[in-house]
Amino acid sequence: MSYISHKWAVPAVLLLCAPVLLALSSDCFEPHPWTGCDDQECTSVVCQVNPLCCELEWDQDCVEIAHELCGEPDECGSEGTGNCCIKNSTPFCEDDDCCTVVCAIDPFCCDTSWDLMCADRATEICAVCEDPETCEGDFNGDGIVDGTDLASLLSEWMMQSDMDLDGNGFINGADLGKLLNLWGPC
Repeated sequence: MSYISHKWAVPAVLLLCAPVLLALSSDCFEPHPWTGCDDQECTSVVCQVNPLCCELEWDQDCVEIAHELCGEPDECGSEGTGNCCIKNSTPFCEDDDCCTVVCAIDPFCCDTSWDLMCADRATEICAVCEDPETCEGDFNGDGIVDGTDLASLLSEWMMQSDMDLDGNGFINGADLGKLLNLWGPC
């Protein structure tokens, strides 16, 4: 029977278990007993401020620096993650309830990106994606009749268009007058 010398037992166990330990958590926003985190750019920035984060362990001080310099991790409802009702390049979307429901059905939407399938699913099941009441004259749907809508109307001048506000079938001065009367928030 052969035995590993006790002198080598602990380092051997650490070498064998290190990949498992690293896989458990290297989240930049959670403390852990090893150095660095799973985001190399964030690790670099944090370690410039506090070198101990790359020399000893990723402790609570490192986490606080990461929150300050690397930003909060995105999650359902995070600002800037995008409209739930349309495709966007980020995972998650800005409406917490809708995002949570869609991601429970299709985790890809929160793991990878909010693609067209995620947006379609949101449109089917989320109240936030129901068609709002239409606002006459708001051709781009931003909730305000403004210069953008005026430019759209003028680009269709004297043509047949679904932007016709007076119902005569084409864009003319009557439509322009009506649009100006509708000017402002819906």
